[in-house]
Amino acid sequence: MKAAVPLIALLLSACAGKGAFPSLNPRPIEAQAAGFLQEPDQQVAALLPSDPKMSARIEGIARPALESEAAFGAAAANAERIVSSAGPSGSDSWALAQMRVSALERSRYAVKSGLAELDIVRRELMAAPKGEDLNRLEDRIRQIEALDARQDAAMQRLQAALSR
Repeated sequence: MKAAVPLIALLLSACAGKGAFPSLNPRPIEAQAAGFLQEPDQQVAALLPSDPKMSARIEGIARPALESEAAFGAAAANAERIVSSAGPSGSDSWALAQMRVSALERSRYAVKSGLAELDIVRRELMAAPKGEDLNRLEDRIRQIEALDARQDAAMQRLQAALSR
């Protein structure tokens, strides 16, 4: 196969005609039009001002999720204490620890539902002209996603401790 490549190149070069070929340099008209071939400067569109109703809606969805952090932290500390003292798999203390971890998972409802609702609002705002509300929404989503990631890491640690 390696020998076929030079042979094909040799055969194809024999197909090229003899004589003068046009230059590949830009023609004079192309040199004059160089400015027209560049991308136009992107104008930064002014953002629409924030709608008080939309701001209140975003904050109303985000608030319970953000406020649930303290309750989750307390419940996670309690679950961690019970998991650390759990006996072997199948024991009563292990079953109690499993139930605490399950209850802790249920306490994440505010964060999970908040992210889902904010995603619905994001789709609505993406269909509308860009405004300040979309920026506010994206900030809140990032905050709640970070909270969700911290909670998820805590859950994984507890579940790993129970599976030993």
